[in-house]
Amino acid sequence: MIKSRALNVKMQEMEDAMLSTMEKCAIDEGWQFDCLIYDGALLRKRANRSASDVAELLGFMSAVIEANHGIQVTLSQKKLRTSGRWFYV
Repeated sequence: MIKSRALNVKMQEMEDAMLSTMEKCAIDEGWQFDCLIYDGALLRKRANRSASDVAELLGFMSAVIEANHGIQVTLSQKKLRTSGRWFYV
């Protein structure tokens, strides 16, 4: 049981580090996370940016996560019912 708890804690630490990397990438590219949700975030929409710009950002984030953490991930935008203020990534 102790080994499974230790693994759980380590996985949570890794997930947190990758979410922090994602947030830093977003900020560096002029975007803003409004809220972290589970294993993703609400990315604030920008008037001059489209869903294809979000896809480009997510590809950039994936590459940085692989380079910094050694883990290959594929980030994607999810559908979310909102007032239209966010992209869920």
